[in-house]
Amino acid sequence: RWVCWILSSVVRPLISNHFYVTERQFDKLRIFYYPKALWRKLADNAIISLKKENYVEFDDLHHVSKLQKRKIGFSRVRFLPKKDKMRIVANTKAQCMIRTGKEGQRSPFFKRVNPSLQKLHAI
Repeated sequence: RWVCWILSSVVRPLISNHFYVTERQFDKLRIFYYPKALWRKLADNAIISLKKENYVEFDDLHHVSKLQKRKIGFSRVRFLPKKDKMRIVANTKAQCMIRTGKEGQRSPFFKRVNPSLQKLHAI
C-alpha cells in the first residue's frame, strides 16, 4: 500500500513536472520520456510547419463566436514523434474546450467532429 502511495504521490508528479511522456510512431509498446524544454522545441517546430500548411492555431477568444456557429466541430491535436518529424493525432470523439483565462468564467465546449462526419458517412 505504501509503494502505491510513493508512486502516485512522489514519483509520478516528479516525472510529470520534468518530462513529457509519450509513445512514438514506430515503437508503440515503449514509453519515451522527453525533457520538457526539448519537447517544447519539437512541438514549436511542428506548429510552425503546420502553419505553413495553412493550419490555424486558436489561441484567443475572438474566434469563439465564429466557432460556435460552425456546423462541424473541431478537435485538439497532439503530436506523436516519428524518426525525423512529428505526426498529428486528433481526438475527434471528445468535445473541445477553449480556456477563457478569466477566473470565474466558464469555458465553452464545442461540437464534436464525429457526429457531423457520421451524417456525411450515412449518405
